[in-house]
Amino acid sequence: MLPVMKRYFGYHLVISFIVLTGLFAVPLILFYNFKTDTRLNEIKTRETHNLKLQQTVIEETLGGVIDNLLLLKEHIKTSGEPVNGYQNSGIEKERLENDFKAFSIGKHRLYDQLRLLSANGNEVIRVNFSEDSVKIVDENHLQNKSHRYYFKELSKLNDDDIYISPFDLNIEYGKIEQPIKPMLRIGTPIIDSSGQFSGVVLINYLGQNILSSVNELKPSDYYMILNQNGYWIQNDRDPSVEWSFMYDSLKNQRFQDSFNAEWTAIQNNEKGQFQNKSGLFTYQTVYPVREDSLQYISEKDEQETVNIVRDQVGFWKLVSYIDNATLQAQTTPVKTERNIILLFFILISAGLAYGATKIRVNELIAKKNLKDLNNNLEYEVRQRTEEIRKARQKAEENDRLKTAFLNNMSHEIRTPLNAIIGFADLMEKSDYDDKETKKFAHIINKRGNDLLVIVDDILDISKIESGQVSIYEEQCVLYNELFELTELYNVRKLQTDKAHIELQFDCACVSEKEWVKIDIGKLRQVLSNLLNNAFKFTEKGKIELKCIAHENKMLLFSVSDTGIGIPKDKQERVFERFVQSENRLTIETGGTGLGLSIVKGIVDFLGGEVWLESTPDVGSTFCFTMPYKKANQEEEDADLNEKTDDRSLEILVVEDDPINNEYIKTMFNQTNHKLTIAVSGSQALQYENDKFFDIILMDIKLPDINGMEVTKQIRKRNKSIKIIAQTAYASIEDKLEALRSGCNEYISKPLQVNKLMDLIVK
Repeated sequence: MLPVMKRYFGYHLVISFIVLTGLFAVPLILFYNFKTDTRLNEIKTRETHNLKLQQTVIEETLGGVIDNLLLLKEHIKTSGEPVNGYQNSGIEKERLENDFKAFSIGKHRLYDQLRLLSANGNEVIRVNFSEDSVKIVDENHLQNKSHRYYFKELSKLNDDDIYISPFDLNIEYGKIEQPIKPMLRIGTPIIDSSGQFSGVVLINYLGQNILSSVNELKPSDYYMILNQNGYWIQNDRDPSVEWSFMYDSLKNQRFQDSFNAEWTAIQNNEKGQFQNKSGLFTYQTVYPVREDSLQYISEKDEQETVNIVRDQVGFWKLVSYIDNATLQAQTTPVKTERNIILLFFILISAGLAYGATKIRVNELIAKKNLKDLNNNLEYEVRQRTEEIRKARQKAEENDRLKTAFLNNMSHEIRTPLNAIIGFADLMEKSDYDDKETKKFAHIINKRGNDLLVIVDDILDISKIESGQVSIYEEQCVLYNELFELTELYNVRKLQTDKAHIELQFDCACVSEKEWVKIDIGKLRQVLSNLLNNAFKFTEKGKIELKCIAHENKMLLFSVSDTGIGIPKDKQERVFERFVQSENRLTIETGGTGLGLSIVKGIVDFLGGEVWLESTPDVGSTFCFTMPYKKANQEEEDADLNEKTDDRSLEILVVEDDPINNEYIKTMFNQTNHKLTIAVSGSQALQYENDKFFDIILMDIKLPDINGMEVTKQIRKRNKSIKIIAQTAYASIEDKLEALRSGCNEYISKPLQVNKLMDLIVK
C-alpha cells in the first residue's frame, strides 16, 4: 500500500473511529444519565408517597377512636345518672360497668383503658385491657387522676369538645409503666343539665398500633417520627433515643442536635423534600386529627357540633432519610452498566463499522425490551392492586348486605307474626265455645312461635358473630326458675310423641328459697336449646337436668339423655355454626341447626365453658358453667311488692299497619286505658299538639316521617311525656338509636301483652 494510501487509511480509520465513537457514546451517556435521574426521581416519589400513606393511616385510625368515645359518652348521658351518682349506686354502676365491658369486646388489642372520671378526678369506672381479656377494675385499685395534665385540660373544655393528649408513655402510680406503653389519651368532658362539669370519659389508646402500622409502610431503611420539639417518638436505627423527653437524663437527645439545619427546614414547612451533603430528607407534617376529620365527625349528628382541642398535641413530623452513600448505591448498577457498554462500543468502533452498527441496533432492541418489561410489570402491579381493591370492596359490601338483610328479614317476618301470634293468643285465651276455632288458633299460635324461634336463632347467631350480645343480670330464686322450666317441658312433651320419656330435675346447687343474681334469660335460652335437642334425639329412656355448685363463683349445669349419642369423630364439630343444618337427623327432625352454636356463643360470652360427653347408642351429656352472684332478697321482695298503676291513661298509638292496630285495640279491650290511633308521623304530631296524652306507643317505620324524627319533634315541646318505641327491627343499634332520639322505653315486635303492660305501668 502506498504511503499516501496508508496515511489516508490511517486518517480515515481515526476519523471513522472518532465519528462512530461519538455517534454511539454521546447518546449512550445521555441515555444513562437520564436513567440515573429517573431512578433518583422514583426513589423521591416513593418516599413522598409512603409518608402520605402513613399520614392517612394515623389520621383515620384516630378518627375511629373518636367515634367510639362519642358513642360511650352518649350512652352515659342517656342513662340519666350523674357521674358522681355512680360512686354510691351499686346497681346502676354495675350496669354501666357491664355496658363498658360489652363495648370493650374485640378491642383489647386497640385500647389499654376505658375510664369514667368524676369531677374531682376520681376514677369511677376503669376497664383494663390485657392481651386476651377485658377486666373491670375493683374500687380498691381505682386512682385519682386530678393531678394529671390531661384531666386538668379536660376540666376546662365545653361539652362538645374532644381532647387529644400528647403522644407519650403511660404512667402508673407516678412511674413510667414497664414494659413501656406508648399512649394517646382521647377524652371528652361530661356537662350535666345545669351546665356544670360532671366528669370525663377517657380512652387510653395503645399508640403501638399506630407505630406498627407506620412501620409496615416505612418508606426507607431509615425513618423516624418526631414530635413538635424534635424528640424522637420512633427511630428505627437507634431505639435507645426514643421517648427521650420522658427521661431527665436523655432530654438533650433530639433530632436537631444531629441535623440542626435540616430541622430548621422541616420545622418551618408542612411537607417537602431536599437533598444536601448529608443525604435525601423527605418529611410530612401530621396533625392527630385533620380538618376534614372535624367536618366528618360533626356531620354524624346534625344536632351535634364537635371541636377537637389539640393545642397541647401540636404536630408530628414523619421523616425518612437516605444518606448519599445509599443513594449512590441505588444508582451504581446503572452507571456500571453504562461504562461497560460504552467500553464495548469503543472497542467495536475501533475495529469494524458494521459491527458497531449491528451492536447499536441490538442495544436499541434491548432498550425497547427493557421498557416493555417495565411497562408490563407496572401494568400487572396496577391490575393486581385493582383486583385486591375490588375484592375488599366486595367483601365489605357483602358484610353490609348481610347485616341489612338480617335486619330487614327481622322486620318483614316479625310484622305479620305480630298479628298472627297476637290474634291466635287472644283466641286461645277467650271464652269461645267453638272448640274447632280454638284448635286452629292453637295451631296458628304454635307454628307462629316456631317461626319466631327460627328468626330469633338467626338473629342470635348474627349478634354473637358481630359481638353485639349484652348481659342483663336479674335477681331470682334459681330453684324455682329451673323447676318451672322442667314443668314447662313436662307439659310440652304431653302434646308430642315423647310423653313416655321421663324428665328428671336435680338442683343441688342452691336451696329452694335462695336468691341469686344471674342472666336468667340467657340461662333459659341455653337450657331450652339443650333440652330441645335431648327430646329431639331421644326415643326412649329419660332426660335429666342437673345443677351443682362449681368453683370460682360458677354454677355447673348438665343435660343428659339416653338418646342416639354422637360419634367421637363428630363431637368436636357439633358446636360449629351451620354444621348441624347439614346433618341428616337435623333435616328429618326440623330446626335451624344453630342451637348448639348459639349455646357455645352465649356461654363463651358470659365467661363460662361448654363441653360434651357422648357414647353412640348410649346417650349424651352436655355440660356448661355460668357465673352467678348471691342476691339481696330484701331488695327483690321490695321490687315485687311495688304497686301497679290502675289509672285510666290516654294513650296515643302511632302505627300505620291496620292489622297491628286491630291487635293493639284488642289487647287494651280489658283495660281502662283510652286509645287514639295515628297512622302516620304527621298525624301523630297533630294529635299530640291538640290533645294531652300520658303515653305514646311509637312505631319506628312510618310512611312519611319516621318515628325517630317524630319523637325528636315532640321532645322539643314536651319533655315529660312517656314514649315507648315499638318496631320489628331487633338489633341493639336500633334500641340505642330509639333511646337517643328521645324514647323512654323500647319493645320489639311481635308485641306481647304482659311485656307491654309492664312498660306502661313502669
